[in-house]
Amino acid sequence: MKLLIADRDETERYGMRWLVTSSSLPFSSVLLSSTLKETLSMIESERPHVIILELDMMNENSFSEMKWRLADYVIKVVATTTEATFARAMEAIELQVEKLLMKPLSPMQLQSILKKSLLDIESQRSKESSVEKLDDHHFLYHALFVKDSPALNENLTLFLVQPEYSRGLKSLHHSLQSYPFQYPVTVLPLSDRIICLYPSSDRNLVIDEARRFLRDWHDSSKGSIGISLPATALNDNSIYHQYQDVKKGVELFFYKGFRHVMALEEPVNWRYLDPFLSPSEQVEWEDILKKKDQNRMKDWMYGSFLHVIPPYPDPGLLKTRLTSILAQVRRFMKTHHLDEDKRLEERYQGVFESILHHRLLYKIVQDMLLFMSLVVEEVEEKEIDHYDVVESCLGYMKTHFANPSLSLVEVARSVNRNPSYISTLIKDRKDRSYREILLHIRMNEAKVLLASSKEPIQQIAEHVGFSQANHFSRKFKEATGMSPSTYRNQKLRS
Repeated sequence: MKLLIADRDETERYGMRWLVTSSSLPFSSVLLSSTLKETLSMIESERPHVIILELDMMNENSFSEMKWRLADYVIKVVATTTEATFARAMEAIELQVEKLLMKPLSPMQLQSILKKSLLDIESQRSKESSVEKLDDHHFLYHALFVKDSPALNENLTLFLVQPEYSRGLKSLHHSLQSYPFQYPVTVLPLSDRIICLYPSSDRNLVIDEARRFLRDWHDSSKGSIGISLPATALNDNSIYHQYQDVKKGVELFFYKGFRHVMALEEPVNWRYLDPFLSPSEQVEWEDILKKKDQNRMKDWMYGSFLHVIPPYPDPGLLKTRLTSILAQVRRFMKTHHLDEDKRLEERYQGVFESILHHRLLYKIVQDMLLFMSLVVEEVEEKEIDHYDVVESCLGYMKTHFANPSLSLVEVARSVNRNPSYISTLIKDRKDRSYREILLHIRMNEAKVLLASSKEPIQQIAEHVGFSQANHFSRKFKEATGMSPSTYRNQKLRS
């Protein structure tokens, strides 16, 4: 796309050109004009897509000519002026400019307006050419999936855009169609990913363009994506073989995570991995689960799955291996009748679905460890005879409430449990949170001390776990509706 900068000030002209050429704005050429006559001539001869026009350059006699030339030859107009007047604003409206900017110009604002103009142009082009592309797309899809399709006349570099979650595919498709690539890109959506065909065999150019889109997408969207290009050493550059190669390349996001462009030198070759646990590994997992050893469990999962190095195993085989471990956990659940617990059964199904469908290995491992930890803790809970974990926690809190730094972590440690598990268990059993119960214990003790002793409020606050009397007084009033002093006086009178 072409950009024309029309401004009488030489410093302004060259400053704007430097700003555009040094940024990622994909203008193929940036033209300059310094006079009205030169500007009118270049509009007609060069037909720029976007013009930055200094309104002060025109006079009353030339306005009409400028108006019709802009309407005939230019798609987007950005106007600048040094005069913040109603007259200049009306001129901008009549010329239907994208934005009227006051000098001195803000570089960030100018970049933003130019970027929006480019996006609007690409969006309009996409709408106008959508019908014409239907037949072409049919041919390209055929070339994508059929090995012996006729060769295409032009050099195309394929890259695959993979979202982490398929629910963002529609938005991603729209963004790719409207994005201002340096050259028009053909976008071919599939069921869970999008193929892009870039009209150039310049690999470095395509990588730069892919990285630019990736950066802009993550600047404006919450969903993660990754982009994969064919390997440099790929022998056959037909669309079919490029697609077969990037399908393997995109699987590496499973190990490396999204948010980057995968541009490998050599095609991906998976190393073999036995998808099933060996007899000795099965025995080891039985022992880990029997002893409910969560540290060994974590070390085994991290060492086997998160510390792998290239060449990587086929993700499909690795997922099968993960289901083999989950099968061990399933047998452990059945042994202890945990499969009868509807809540645990739903969690188990969720972890199984995560293994099958999630596109990031570390998240699958995280889901499995959280689930296995829950299963182990449920078994431990069942094995406690005549011993209630919650009551034990409450007993510890009643004994140590005077400690201002008493925390849920410390209470959970006293019963050898996970803090988040204890927090959930207390809430379920007592219908109140850990903080609410601890405050209740402290307030009850404070009432006893206020009614039975003449100690200063500061000392009573310290006795019940508050390091500051003001904080204690505020909490006491919230709990009882009166200040500690009022409560004490009321009890003394009664």
